Amino acid sequence: MVNLRYVRILQVLIIASSFLMADADLDSLRTRLKKYYVASISTDSALEIMHLQNADGSWSSINYNTSKGAWPSKHLNNLNVMSAAYYEENFLLQKDSLKSAVLRGLNYWYSFEPALRCKNWWVNDIGNQLDLNPVAIMMWDDLPLTLKEKLIGNNQEKPSMTATNEAWISANVVVRGILEQNKYRVQLGIDGIAHSISITDGEGQQIDHSFFQHGNLLYNGGYGKVALSIACLWANLSRGTSFAFSPKQIVAMAGLALDGDQWLVWGKTMDVLTIGREISRPNRSDGALSLVGTLNNLMSVDSTRKMEYQRFIAHINGLNGVSLLGCKYFWRGEMLVKRLPSFYSSLKISSDATVSSEFVNNENKKGYWLGMGVNMFYHRWDDYADIYPIWDWSKLPGVTNFSEVPLMPPRMKNSSHFAGGVSNGNDGVAAMIVDLPQIQANKSWFFFGNRILALGSGIKSDSHSEVTTAVDQRLSRFETYSATGLLPEGFEENAGKKLWYDSIGYESLDNQSFFVSNRIQNGRWRDIGTVRDSALGKKVLKIWINHGLAPKAGKYSYLIGLGVDSLRFWNGVSKLKILSNDTNAQSVYDPVTNSLAAVFYKPGHLSFLKASQIEVNSPCVLMLRESNGKFHLDIADPLRSVSEIYVKVLKKRSDGKTLVSLLRVEMPSGVYAGSTASVDFVLNNSL
Repeated sequence: MVNLRYVRILQVLIIASSFLMADADLDSLRTRLKKYYVASISTDSALEIMHLQNADGSWSSINYNTSKGAWPSKHLNNLNVMSAAYYEENFLLQKDSLKSAVLRGLNYWYSFEPALRCKNWWVNDIGNQLDLNPVAIMMWDDLPLTLKEKLIGNNQEKPSMTATNEAWISANVVVRGILEQNKYRVQLGIDGIAHSISITDGEGQQIDHSFFQHGNLLYNGGYGKVALSIACLWANLSRGTSFAFSPKQIVAMAGLALDGDQWLVWGKTMDVLTIGREISRPNRSDGALSLVGTLNNLMSVDSTRKMEYQRFIAHINGLNGVSLLGCKYFWRGEMLVKRLPSFYSSLKISSDATVSSEFVNNENKKGYWLGMGVNMFYHRWDDYADIYPIWDWSKLPGVTNFSEVPLMPPRMKNSSHFAGGVSNGNDGVAAMIVDLPQIQANKSWFFFGNRILALGSGIKSDSHSEVTTAVDQRLSRFETYSATGLLPEGFEENAGKKLWYDSIGYESLDNQSFFVSNRIQNGRWRDIGTVRDSALGKKVLKIWINHGLAPKAGKYSYLIGLGVDSLRFWNGVSKLKILSNDTNAQSVYDPVTNSLAAVFYKPGHLSFLKASQIEVNSPCVLMLRESNGKFHLDIADPLRSVSEIYVKVLKKRSDGKTLVSLLRVEMPSGVYAGSTASVDFVLNNSL
């Protein structure tokens, strides 16, 4: 018979040991976090900071003007530097002085804390905590009880908000739990961090690995990058403890890093179309470098994709060619990316299902046209580095608009429902209808190999300004040629139908000529954001097509060849055949891959080659490829509104017989609405 008394003792011992294990895990977290802070904070200026501190704990060089709602973050940064120095051997003789300086600085901060409330909620609820928590972790054993209580009370008791804001707050909850030795609170924070990076249909990581913040605004390069870095850091810090991230949570982080962000990085740069209003901040061009630490943290807990992380890191550091090749359309983020061995191209479109750009905290003042078909292509990672204050924002690459920049609303949206694309992995097509006050246009882009063919139709405007379609606007560092020869610096005029610059060929495919400006453009960061600076001036190459005043049915068609030498370009690049370019359909046939790509704005049909025809019963974007009598169809619903699309394909044989196939294609729904449906088939019915 089992002795219940011994069973009870055993149960108590098991419970006690679990608490001892939890305490060990909490201590491990704190030790690792302290080492992380000490290692990541530069202490070069620690002694200077300490010697310049006033007796009351303040610094004369810092603006504590609370009447303007300022954020004296430099005060907290100084405390971080001295706290990190407290643990370095180089400062052994100054340990007591550093400790006293940190305590004076904390006491000064808390004596004025009510007056230091900032006008920006983020500073009060998140930013100050992020700056104070490292001091708390590093100096904890040497702090008096009154300061410990205040530092604990800074942080929220549980996670809240969504996406990156949730990640920040949750990380602060974890720190509070560590300071309190409260394993329950630590777990709440860890769960919140993991939740911030999990796949959702709200703000955060989407099923296609684009990242949304501030509504459905694509933000992989800004808020998304931060959320990923927080999650990967804590995954590394908590590894091997009872707080370790689950395999499912690690898979979600790997998906955002490798299946999302990796597509959007070219060398040191993260696509500027994914950084939101941060486009108005200087020194964002090498933003991909900060991903290296994130990827190393993730690699420490995920060995299944180790080689992919290593290739990605090597690509960022310029140690290999490219980590990915091919084409991907982000149907949730409404963005297409094409990656070649020596070129990267991206296209940002938008519909009323997404936010195309934002104007927040006085940043991104001129971003009205961002998201309206911006098409950028990089040969070098710094092709557009810090060009943004001197950009002509009325001529963003790829955009059709009147030549003004209207007042930017807080959330900019296209009024049209129509935006979508498909990719077969190698090539792709994307299209949108621009529907904004005073401008409407049907626009599509076809990506085949190293060629981009852009079509526009139905361009109309009642603006009093000229309507243009910008083809490119980049930093001009090399010579630019037209068919008549080298374009001189300062050139601005009609330049014909062919241009060549740095292995990029531009060719107009209709009767319209390119207008070109190749001269110094001036601007200031404060023109687009909040940074105070002096005037900037750099030479910029700007290429556009002029549709004139108040067009009623404007059109354009142009080809961009990437990675073409000048001799081959002037002798002719392999052409794509334009089949249609109107408000019913825009379509292109590629003889190299035997592929048709088409955008149907309305139900309809079109002929391709000499004896083939395709018909659809609903608006759609599609790619159709034939190989040895077998067909492969990729199709998407840009309106995200139908459950099925009927497609009929006919082909007349040389013997006079006509083969046909009628397909009923089930379209994805829910969060997959707008994504690609694929069908393989043969023509097996004879007419």
